[in-house]
Amino acid sequence: MQRCSRLGTYLLIVSAAWLAACDDEPGDEATQPDALVRVVDAETDGDPIDSAPDPEPEADAAPDPEPDMGRLVRDLETCDDICGVYADCDRLDLWAGTVEECLRGCADAELSDRFQGYRSCMQITACDALDECVVPARPRPECPDVCEALDDCGATARVPGGLPDVANCAAACNDRTLAQSIINCGEAIVYEPELCDEPTFAACVLGERQAACMNLCAARADCEEGLDPIDCALDCAQPPESDDPVARRRQTIARTCAAEAADCDELAACGQQVSRDIVGEATVEELCAADGEQCGFFAGDTCPAVAEPALRELADGAIDCLVGGLEACDGGLLRCFEPATLPPEACDEHCAVSFLCGTLPDGQIEFECVQQCRAALASGDEALISPLRPGLTCAYDDSCADIAACIEASGAADACPAFCARLGELGQDVPEGCEADCLARSNTARGFAQRACGLAVADGEGYQAICTPPPPPRCDVLCARLDACELGGADCVASCDDADFADPDLFLPRLACVASTARCDERLICEGGDLSGGDACMAWCTRSIECGGAEVDPVDCLVECGEGLPAAEGLLFDGARACLEAAGPDAECEALDACVDAVPPDAYCETFCAATVGCRLVEGNEACIAACRATAEDPEQIEQAACAIGALNAGAGCAVIAECVGAEVEPASPACQSLCAAQNVCDEDADAFLCERDCIPEPEGTPLRAACAERATCAELQMCIDAPAAGPMACGDICATLGMCPDLIGEADGALYPDADACLADCGGLEALRGEGTAQAIAVCVDAAMCDGPTAAACFDIGPAYTCQDAWDGFVSCSNEALLEGFGVVDEASYLAFCGDLLAMDPATTQGQIDCVVETAQQAMGDPIVCGGQFFCFLGI
Repeated sequence: MQRCSRLGTYLLIVSAAWLAACDDEPGDEATQPDALVRVVDAETDGDPIDSAPDPEPEADAAPDPEPDMGRLVRDLETCDDICGVYADCDRLDLWAGTVEECLRGCADAELSDRFQGYRSCMQITACDALDECVVPARPRPECPDVCEALDDCGATARVPGGLPDVANCAAACNDRTLAQSIINCGEAIVYEPELCDEPTFAACVLGERQAACMNLCAARADCEEGLDPIDCALDCAQPPESDDPVARRRQTIARTCAAEAADCDELAACGQQVSRDIVGEATVEELCAADGEQCGFFAGDTCPAVAEPALRELADGAIDCLVGGLEACDGGLLRCFEPATLPPEACDEHCAVSFLCGTLPDGQIEFECVQQCRAALASGDEALISPLRPGLTCAYDDSCADIAACIEASGAADACPAFCARLGELGQDVPEGCEADCLARSNTARGFAQRACGLAVADGEGYQAICTPPPPPRCDVLCARLDACELGGADCVASCDDADFADPDLFLPRLACVASTARCDERLICEGGDLSGGDACMAWCTRSIECGGAEVDPVDCLVECGEGLPAAEGLLFDGARACLEAAGPDAECEALDACVDAVPPDAYCETFCAATVGCRLVEGNEACIAACRATAEDPEQIEQAACAIGALNAGAGCAVIAECVGAEVEPASPACQSLCAAQNVCDEDADAFLCERDCIPEPEGTPLRAACAERATCAELQMCIDAPAAGPMACGDICATLGMCPDLIGEADGALYPDADACLADCGGLEALRGEGTAQAIAVCVDAAMCDGPTAAACFDIGPAYTCQDAWDGFVSCSNEALLEGFGVVDEASYLAFCGDLLAMDPATTQGQIDCVVETAQQAMGDPIVCGGQFFCFLGI
């Protein structure tokens, strides 16, 4: 039964009892008042009419626990009366245990138009059900009423009038959401003016309407002594002074940062500019002071404005380098202009603000900008990075205007036109094609330094003294030799230039080492940092140029020395080589001359004979030496010996030495030449010339092995060398089938093979390389091709065999690494070493097992049941 209907229930019960009394016999009148009291005292959920009357209480019985219920209804006029009921019933637990709380709540309830119903409920409700009498809430005032009370006590001194577009509290009531906050935060003051507290009200409203700002400022107030969080939050809530989208972005980022800050240090960093710091012990002020006292490089009063954006593009420590270099005021300062390494995250901010400021290239979206920018940074190519540098270093400024000004101070997005224009401003000759030349060198440290220095220097005199770099070395000469061994790379010239700019004393020794050998393995040693292989030539050229005054470019001298000096000069160098190496290029001229002067005329004979005998061009080393010494000064012999010794020292091989001495040798068959060349590629110690000599007459099966070698990797080459002389019978069937097809074997255009022997050799080579059954598979494919040339050709395109790395990846994709633990394989490196050893011992079997493992993984696609087949593939590994 609802509480609000208790009074009606009571009246209904009383009426029913009265009617029942009227129906009683006259002798029952004395019981009527007692019956009525008991109906009121009974639980309303039962049937009061049928309840039997209680017996009269004993004289010494305990007093009635509800003495007020001796009446029909409690007489409750005031809140004191109501709270007295709670006290008498021992139900003050409903009021936090105190009469004071009850009186306070009752006073609030009196203001409600539902108070009368509550009082009526209290008049008739039993003690144990008092919680069913719901105390009505105090009615909420209207916003204007709250504002009147707030204005009267001064609580609206700052809020809401300090919020954007709000005149005063009364005006704020026109905004429904703001009005609700005013009521929520100020209604108590309407009824209890003594509660008025301006900071509390202001913080409450700001917490509801400007939560991000209030949280930020509350956190700052905890960290910054004297900061008023209300004033701070009102400042934060104001819109940016301009409608600049970057300014709004900065504000949003600062608030988000503050919300996530873990301590005062992190909070202090929020909202600060986060562009590249100028890292170094010196400050910009110290740099400008040193500059003003010594060089005037950054133009005095304008120094901070010029130096700061320039330094933001330079590597860490550049400021310290500049402060130290300003003492000399010369070209040594140029190496301080080293480009900074930009983090890829800078691309995100650069592209975001470029989009907001409308400066992205036409048609480009922000996502594409980020992709291209990150790719440029990842490439390390300064030609791609250079145009991005100003935008990346200025991306964290506070507005579109600030970013544009920063980029302009950095020399514009495309620095080369700015640099060339700056040369004209400095009174320098602007060469024809300046921009193209600048762009061509923009991917080098030398080009960047010259450009950055030119944009920062104050005048033309300073540019000449400091910003003019020495010319780059002849890196193309070095890179041509490195490229021949696939050691140079696409950026060889640029990286060579950078290395020379960082250390100008490195290029010539590096070139001398690389030019002194034709062997790629030895050139790799040079590139690894061991340049001793060029010491003899460095000493020779030092003697020739610095000591002898020869007018020759050092690069030309080193290349000629390394690749073979002419005739007698070459023999003289070879005789002095050991002495020159020991002396080194820094030796005194007298020591270098002594090395050369000590060489006798016939000193070359032993080396010359060792070369020619070793290449099987002459017989008998002692007889060769005696004959050589007898004609040691013969011009023709000197020329031959110089050529041969030069080839020997460069590791050029016996074929070159044979040409030097004019030896006439029988040429090996094309198949022998092909097979020997393949062996020489995989092992530079395997001389192709000597291999060809051993291949005359051509051994049986050489064409098949050569065909196999043409398709093989170096790891597979031994399988070809060990292949049988003849292929399987299926190869004969294949070549017969192709022979019956028009123009697939023969001299016609588009023929697959010039003759049947070439077909048999290729088919047999494939069987040797790819394993048993290969030829049979080709035969099935060729039959199905029906004489279609391209289709038949594809049958032979088996492709390379899978590698040990492929097998490991196959095990990993099937999660079968545990299969290998029994063989001591614990990780990828140990497996690759183990597999490599097996390939060397039994290449054919191992290759088949590798192929099986990889193909099983491909078929399985993660299915553990199919992956189990790898156990049978690699049971022996």
